[in-house]
Order: sequence, then structure tokens, then C-alpha cells
Amino acid sequence: VYRKKSTDLLADVPLPLSTGAFPATITTNAADVQNTGLELAATYRNNFNGVNVSFGGNFGLLKNEVLAIGADSIPISGVGSRTEVGRSIGEIYVFEVEGIFQDQDEINNHALQPNAAPGDIKFRDLNGDGLITDDDRSFQGISIPKYNFGFNASAEYKGFDVSVFFQGAAGHKVINNTYAALMLGDYVNHHTDMLNYWTPTNTNTDVPRPVIGDPNGNNRLSDRFVESGNFVKLQNFEIGYTLPIDSKWADNVRVSVSGQNVLIISKYRGFDPDF
Repeated sequence: VYRKKSTDLLADVPLPLSTGAFPATITTNAADVQNTGLELAATYRNNFNGVNVSFGGNFGLLKNEVLAIGADSIPISGVGSRTEVGRSIGEIYVFEVEGIFQDQDEINNHALQPNAAPGDIKFRDLNGDGLITDDDRSFQGISIPKYNFGFNASAEYKGFDVSVFFQGAAGHKVINNTYAALMLGDYVNHHTDMLNYWTPTNTNTDVPRPVIGDPNGNNRLSDRFVESGNFVKLQNFEIGYTLPIDSKWADNVRVSVSGQNVLIISKYRGFDPDF
């Protein structure tokens, strides 16, 4: 069980507008971060009628909290992320989607999106000012896993042996930029989900119309592209057999088959959420 506080960390601290420069940052020793957590590990070994077995596992909990960012605690914004005092480092910070505009009346009665047309994404006006701007982004999940775990098992019997190692993480979100790029609807490769794009006769969909140049910013980072980062991965497995050989050249010969990154169990639509 631990609580670790790190102080005077290097950070690109935003400068206040009173400096006359915008946007501007200064890299300085000005950030404090605290990590609180729990780590457990256990191993069991035994022999059952000549079969040697071993099981091991580990489990960790982690809470990350930013305690300070310079003297003024001005949040640090990234691409689809925001680091703010009282929250964890690099939390996902994007727009929220309300749906798709079905007609011009919906556009006229919504917060101003100047280039919107029927079939475009309708973004939520979070601050109620009647305009969709960067101030309408919100926190959509932490990017640091709350839980990490692993499990390994092995067995050996009369020269045969097998071992597996699973690893995983949970309790966090990821932005699927690959999926976002494939949902642009421009002169690029497309995800098959684009086949269900909005048309006047296909309105029951959450995929906007394809349009060159994306004038409404349909593909700006939003909760459309935020996915669960939970996964379980079969990292390694190995099966082998040791031939008993007694010669001056070798005591034994072992033949084996092994694999790495064999299987991923996840709802993430990309290749691997453990990037």
C-alpha cells in the first residue's frame, strides 16, 4: 500500500494572458502529483501425482491526482486531453455529441454551428452560450488505468511442459484516433461503419454524411471516438517437450512452440488498446 507525492516536476505551464503572449507556456519545475495505490502478488507451487504446477498473479490499484500546476494552477490542454488540479494527468477532454441534424429547422434552433447542414453532427452546448466552441468540451474519462493485473500458470510432466501469461488493465478510456481517421468521409480509406452514413432516406444512424473538407468539423475529437481501454491479453504461451538424451554432445534436447501477443479480449475497435 503506498502514497507517493512527487514535487517540482517539469511541466509546460501556461502563462496568464496578462503576459501579452497567447498561447504561451514555460517549461519549469512547477507541478506536484500524487499516486495512491495498492499492489498484491501471490504464487502457488505444488506437485500432483508427478505433475509440477505453478500459478502466480498480481493485481494493482492506482489513483493519480494532480496537486499543483505552477502558481496559478492553469490547466494544461493537449490534443483531446486536459490536465487539471484535482484530476488525473491527461484526462480525456473532448466534445459531446447530441445526435445528427435532420433538417434546417434543427440547425436554426440549435447553438450556432456556422457550417452545419442536414446530416452533420450536432454537438452539445455545455456552457449554454449559444455557440459551439472549445469551451464546450468536457471530461470523458481517465486515461490512466485504475486496475492492472496479470496471471501466469505453468505445468510440467514427464518432459512435457506448458506455460501461459495473461496481462490486462481496466477502468480507463482511450481515444481511437485510427477509427476517427477512417470515419472522416473524405478522399481517404474508410471504416465499414461509413457505409451506414446519413442520407435523407437513412436517418436512423449515428454516422454523419460524407463531405469533402468536413466544414462542420464532424471529425473533431468527441465522445464518438472515446472507447473503453479495458483488455485482457494473452501475452505469451509456450508448449515444449524435453527429450532425454545422454551423450557427450548434450544432456537433453528440448523442442518447443511459443507465441507472443497471441490474443486480445477487448471491445476496442482498433488493433490493441495497450498502446
